[in-house]
Amino acid sequence: MTILRDWIVDNGYTQGQFAHEVGVSRTHFGLVMNGHRPPSPILAERIEEFTYGRVSAASIMDGSALGNNGRRRRVRRQGIPKKVLPNNAISFL
Repeated sequence: MTILRDWIVDNGYTQGQFAHEVGVSRTHFGLVMNGHRPPSPILAERIEEFTYGRVSAASIMDGSALGNNGRRRRVRRQGIPKKVLPNNAISFL
C-alpha cells in the first residue's frame, strides 16, 4: 500500500468518501491514485490539509505518496476495429 492509501484505510474512509471530502469526484480521485492523471497542486494541498499534514503536498506531487514515483501509467489503447467487408467489396476508407 501507499502512504495515502494507508491513511485512508487507517482512518476508516472509503476512496469515494475521501474524494468527496477533498472536493473531487471518486472517478477523478481513482485516476490520480492509480497514476492515470497527475494531481493538481490544489488537490495536493487539499489532501495535505485534510490529512493534517501526514501526507504532504510535495509527496503527492512527486508521486511517492501515491506509489507511482511520479510516473504516469501507460494506458494501453485499443485500435479502431477494422470494418468487416465481404470478400468482393471494395473499401474507399
